[in-house]
Amino acid sequence: MRARGYKAEPRNYFTHLEMAAVPELITADDGSVTINYGSTQKDTSKFFLETLSITNNEVGSGYPSTGLQANDRTISNMYALVLGVDPYFDNLPNGTRRTIDNWQYTREAGREVFMKVHLISYEQNYDHTPRNKWWRAERVEVTGYNGNRAEGEEIIKHSRNANGVQFAFKYRFLHPSISTGPLGFNTTATRLWQKYSGLAEVSHYSDLISRSCDNGTEHEIVYVNETLSEETTPQYDGCAMAGLKLKSSDNFNQLDQLRTYLKNGIEVERLIDGDVASSNLLTDLLWYLVTNKDTGAGELLNSSLVDKAALTTTGATCVPTGFTGRCDC
Repeated sequence: MRARGYKAEPRNYFTHLEMAAVPELITADDGSVTINYGSTQKDTSKFFLETLSITNNEVGSGYPSTGLQANDRTISNMYALVLGVDPYFDNLPNGTRRTIDNWQYTREAGREVFMKVHLISYEQNYDHTPRNKWWRAERVEVTGYNGNRAEGEEIIKHSRNANGVQFAFKYRFLHPSISTGPLGFNTTATRLWQKYSGLAEVSHYSDLISRSCDNGTEHEIVYVNETLSEETTPQYDGCAMAGLKLKSSDNFNQLDQLRTYLKNGIEVERLIDGDVASSNLLTDLLWYLVTNKDTGAGELLNSSLVDKAALTTTGATCVPTGFTGRCDC
């Protein structure tokens, strides 16, 4: 008489490969196992700088008032002016990295801050310029400082563009987070093997036990609320920004198609005025949609196929007849 089987040990029934520690790692007689979790803390001996904003202090070309957020092209040109290298005119490959070593804050005597700006080149098409390669700051490194500095403290570094307009680079001091190694504690494997049953319903008892998720998903992640700090302020060029805040009861279950009017919408070329600003004139919007390569049909259509002069004349006719309003913003 023959039989087939395997050698089994009690501890093999205490745990499950998908739920707890690997059985082979349990060596104590009581089935206990050490669980390790990673831990982090702030490294108070170092700082890095978070870029809060880059705004103009003076009025100049493209900046009719002070306190306006600098666009990506202006920021790239200021970096190129300090570095002496422009990714477009020097024909650098996309993803090229350079470092500005002499980025300094010297407004306060005895509290100077010495920084390095780590740049990377990227490719982006913008209206009204053939240039498509620019600089973006990946991070701002603090190489040294005088006096005492605290986390959360802010400084403003000034720099000028090629037109002589002064801009304010606002930074915040932050301590980097570092790993302090695992935190260990002992627990009993018999109490651990179904610890994460809310994520994966796996049982030692196979089909002998019915679970609520056997015939369909019991839990579904429908919302994640997460706030992360950005080392650089995100830019949304080529987009019209709007915010919607809803306060509703349990009866609210859907949002129909939303229609809204944005006074300060996306900036387009205004044919009659000969400038770039928001517009609700049909001919301005048509010209934008057939020529813009990012959000329009500029990649498919050649602007020479569109009669720009006729559009300008049509737009000039629409305004006095009241066919459409104007948004001079």
